[in-house]
Amino acid sequence: MRDFPLLFQLTVQQVDATCTFQLTWGGGQRLHAQQPMPPDLMRLYWDWQRAYLNFYRSLPKSDLQNEPEQPLPDDALRGRLITKGAGTSTATDWQADLADLQQRLQLELHRWLHSPALYTIRQEVLKAAHTAEKQNAIVDLLITCHPLDLARLPWETWELGADSGIAAHLRLARAPFTIQSAMPAIAPKRRRPRILMILGDDRGLNFQREKEAIAALRTLAEVVFIGWEPGKSVTQVKEVIQTALMDSKGWDALFFAGHSNEKTSMGGELGIAPHGYLRIAEMKAPLAIAKQHGLQFALFNSCNGLNLAESLIDLGLSQVVIMREPIHNSVAEAFIVRFAQALAQHKDVQECLQDACHALKIQKALTYPAADLVPSLFRYPHTQLFRIPPTGWREWLAALTPNRWEAIALLILLILTWQLPVQKWLIERRVLLQAFYQDLPWQPTPPDPPTLLLQIDEAALRDQKRFRPIPRDYLAQLVDQAAGTPVIGIDYLLDLRDDDDPLLAQSFAAAAQQGSFLVLGASREQNTRQWRYAQDSLRHPDWSISGSMTTRGTLYAELLSQEPWPLSYLLAALHHHCDAPPCTLPTDLPQSPRFRASWLTRFSYGLGQMWLHPIIDYSLPPDQVYDTLSSQRALDTVFPSPGAAQILMIVPNYAAAGIERENEDNFLAPAAYRYWHRGEQRILTGGEYHAYLLYQYLNHRMVIPIPDVWMMILAAVVGKGVRLILPTDRRSALLHLSGGTFLYSFASLALYASSAAIALPILTPSLVVWLIALRPTSRT
Repeated sequence: MRDFPLLFQLTVQQVDATCTFQLTWGGGQRLHAQQPMPPDLMRLYWDWQRAYLNFYRSLPKSDLQNEPEQPLPDDALRGRLITKGAGTSTATDWQADLADLQQRLQLELHRWLHSPALYTIRQEVLKAAHTAEKQNAIVDLLITCHPLDLARLPWETWELGADSGIAAHLRLARAPFTIQSAMPAIAPKRRRPRILMILGDDRGLNFQREKEAIAALRTLAEVVFIGWEPGKSVTQVKEVIQTALMDSKGWDALFFAGHSNEKTSMGGELGIAPHGYLRIAEMKAPLAIAKQHGLQFALFNSCNGLNLAESLIDLGLSQVVIMREPIHNSVAEAFIVRFAQALAQHKDVQECLQDACHALKIQKALTYPAADLVPSLFRYPHTQLFRIPPTGWREWLAALTPNRWEAIALLILLILTWQLPVQKWLIERRVLLQAFYQDLPWQPTPPDPPTLLLQIDEAALRDQKRFRPIPRDYLAQLVDQAAGTPVIGIDYLLDLRDDDDPLLAQSFAAAAQQGSFLVLGASREQNTRQWRYAQDSLRHPDWSISGSMTTRGTLYAELLSQEPWPLSYLLAALHHHCDAPPCTLPTDLPQSPRFRASWLTRFSYGLGQMWLHPIIDYSLPPDQVYDTLSSQRALDTVFPSPGAAQILMIVPNYAAAGIERENEDNFLAPAAYRYWHRGEQRILTGGEYHAYLLYQYLNHRMVIPIPDVWMMILAAVVGKGVRLILPTDRRSALLHLSGGTFLYSFASLALYASSAAIALPILTPSLVVWLIALRPTSRT
């Protein structure tokens, strides 16, 4: 069920013979109604109370201590009785009288609350309860009564929603008429809750079962017992209690067992020792400190607690369980035992109260009649009820399991991010964000780029009056200029015969004599899937090798799972092997595990996914990856010395470039690449693609993106965990989440830039954490 239910507050105020009902909820909505006070209602209550008191005073003492039957003294009731009305007769059947008066009292209360004047108020609450039933949620109705005598009525017996089957989604509790303290502070998170048990004056009482019931909670919480002991004075007991309340470790719950009484002027008093009382007014300062240290809940298993509850809520406690009437010692024991058992089941205190009252009503109806009408929960509006949080792995697993709303939202996001176009878009934006990070002023100055792109542009080929195929004589001139450069790559497919092939072959051979090694482009035929290579006359095993020119877009990196090897990989391998000319091809090409698809990546191909498939790192600025030189300028000026660029690639830089069709070698530039060109460069050429890939091969750096699908599932678990520890105050929660998101984002950016080269997604996991951690929990 939802953590924070919809809350209604019903204030009932009596003036003379008329009661005013005011229902408030939500963002300031309210309803008013007036209803005459039934003239017999309070008289029936006083008659019921007299029968109730006389019945429990007449119980035999043997019920408690197995002694011979005799009338039970007043001390067995946890309060000092002031009998109202006429004297009692020992011949009266108080149990039958009590049952009759209870039925008449509840019937009169039921008739009053179900009168036509209160119809709109009832319907508004029931409408919310019907909605809550569909959402598996809870509606809380807090009832406030003034004057105090009106609060003595058993409002918890109001059968609101019982006839429509929605009573399970409607809870009744109480709130004091006067609350001067601000909303209680958020309780600090403790590994184990701390419970303080105060044992008061035990004359005529027996606390043994209560002590055992609370002590049984030690497996789940830290429990401390204090109280009166023989030989201690009243002053000493007061000091012990006050010192314990101010413990810097703090308390989550306070239990009291003993005698208590109403004292309107002092807020109630507790019998802490024989003939010794501690007034709530005397506890104001220690309770304020205890509240600051996290005290949320108090239970007074004693008599006449209406003043106690009003005073403690007014002092700032968020929830208090009291007994409105004097309560028999045996009833108090039965109540606290069942309450503690429910608390050990990690139920909140209102559920514990309901369980204990239900047990008294069903299991002890004949033994302890009317006892279930006596306990009440007073609570501060808009506060989370105390419970002992679960600690086992099963409970944590259940807490981390997404609910229906979360599962639907997560499933929608998973389906979206399963699509490759969505993945491509997300990865491109992630790399763009990394480019922003790389452009920060504190980044170190990169070394000179290892590659020179000798770009043949349209102006040069326009002079040659031919674009496809590339004029061999013009290419020969460029090779002559570059001769002596250790590694030269030709990003052209020279498979078609040309009259100038001998001239180009001569230039290749001359460059090889000066120490150059050439990597010539190769391509796979789309229809036949056969490889096409440069003319045999242009190749020689001593100084040339064929490399694949295939490009697969910015989402993919070339994998070494085919022959021939990628053009850029061969250039990198030769560069590492050729310390000085002449350069020769190694017999075994070096391979890095990052350059090959893992078994998990290959498995994902069967699912239509690209898990852990490496990507091109366009977050690097182009001037860190390569230099450029136009072919015209290379022919018109002195060509750079071989030491200036160890690797040279002759590449196309014009619209008609392509093997199968024109413009095949030009791609829409990814977002990060456009960022470095300030949005002006919209085209990424095949040569630039090879240069980026070459840079990553040279540095043994292939960026591995972690799938969004994986991280969203992990984020859902993290979101549930964050939800458990996140402050309930929305402003604090937003600050904590914002700080956590910033730290995760910065760590992800740093991890990408490090030698690990792992790209953790930022947008989707952050979105999932925020959706789950800040899922709406209240409609109040």
